[in-house]
Amino acid sequence: MKKFLPGFAAVMLALAASAFTAHKTDAQWVFTGASTADMRSASNYSQTESQPADCGTIGSLPCTVNLPEEVNSSEALQDYIDTHSNAQILANSPQKRN
Repeated sequence: MKKFLPGFAAVMLALAASAFTAHKTDAQWVFTGASTADMRSASNYSQTESQPADCGTIGSLPCTVNLPEEVNSSEALQDYIDTHSNAQILANSPQKRN
């Protein structure tokens, strides 16, 4: 029984730690548009541009948008945009701007 407890405790600790691990997002898109209307077109996002310098935690426009790894092309991004509101897109943006 004493040999069993340390192994069991290690497994339980690993399971507890994994419960708090955030879902990894692999596709990061930089918003290059200038208005909320621009948020509706994939042509206003880039995976190669740098984040704008005026980004912060408050604003009505996203700087970068973190999306699931399968949103890795302009076509997939447009599909995502078509099925999500601006508020949902902005919620996936850790950095915002006006």
